[in-house]
Amino acid sequence: MTGTEPLLLQGDDLRGLVALPEAVDTVRTAYLDHSEESGLNVLCHRLQTPDLVRVCAHQGAAPTSGGAGVFVHSELMAHSPTEERLAFQAPPVTVVYSAHDARLEGILVGEPTPVEVPDTTAIAGVRTAATSVVGTLALIRPGTCRLGVIGTGRQAELHLLAIAEALDLESVLVYSRSPANRSAFASRMTGHLGVEVVSVDTAEQVVRNSGAVITSTNAVHPVLEGRWLSAGQHVTSIVGGMVGVAPRPPGFVGRRELDDEVDVRADVIALASREQAALGFTPPRFADLAGAHERVTSAYPHWRKSHELSDILSGHSTGRRRPDDITVFKNNAGQGIADVAIAMLAIENARRAGRGTRLAS
Repeated sequence: MTGTEPLLLQGDDLRGLVALPEAVDTVRTAYLDHSEESGLNVLCHRLQTPDLVRVCAHQGAAPTSGGAGVFVHSELMAHSPTEERLAFQAPPVTVVYSAHDARLEGILVGEPTPVEVPDTTAIAGVRTAATSVVGTLALIRPGTCRLGVIGTGRQAELHLLAIAEALDLESVLVYSRSPANRSAFASRMTGHLGVEVVSVDTAEQVVRNSGAVITSTNAVHPVLEGRWLSAGQHVTSIVGGMVGVAPRPPGFVGRRELDDEVDVRADVIALASREQAALGFTPPRFADLAGAHERVTSAYPHWRKSHELSDILSGHSTGRRRPDDITVFKNNAGQGIADVAIAMLAIENARRAGRGTRLAS
């Protein structure tokens, strides 16, 4: 809406502002834009202080959505032998300009929450779930109706709601380490979906009895083992988990959901960003950039079967080839193209709903 006064959106302005299906469509379009113009996306850059304060910046442009800008978030992290969790999260800030005439479109302080569960928040929750669904739908075997979820947090809730909008589900199995959490999650999500969500006692039960599995955890050790997989299954992880590929900053524990055998058995691995997987989150020096491909191919033996999500969506790379292929999508880092697209969707919806504070243009 070029020429319209920019908006400041915060607090209740953002509550229940975006429906998950439209978020999925918007993110898919942003990745298709990126497939035609690689310069639209800048890698997520992350710094971490000695006190474990983490600041991440995601910059990108989504021309079809009309926006270009940056999404920044900061958290205080806490590490344990089994997980990486948030001790404190500040409101993220997104600044979006018109991709066509450079005018300021809006500033978001906080994040839009979904229409479906307006009180559920997570770091880049709508973007992360939407990206995972786009990757899942690009690779999943047609007709899959049995879904498994490992994890019962807010990200898992958003992921399940978003994928349920796109698949004709017959059953959902869920596992997490806490019996109380997984029982409560199963009951709550059964009410939301109208499909029975069943709590089970092990992650292996989830995998063995599902056509597709989504892992959405804070784990620093694998929660899904490749030996559990069978022909035709799909796995989506919200963690890259490509150990040894990209350098990590001192003191960074890192998260991991899938073991090495998953990558061995996979026929196709899709990544939100191959470049992010290769270079990590620290802005590389030129010398690092020049040697990145050689380092990755020597450190990670499955690089040749790993493809950009945008290239699979556009047909530049082949995803699932056969019904019996095992496919994996690693939502390995939030990308600015998706953050900007979601922010523009929120701004457009807010304008229609009369929400937000007008800013001087």
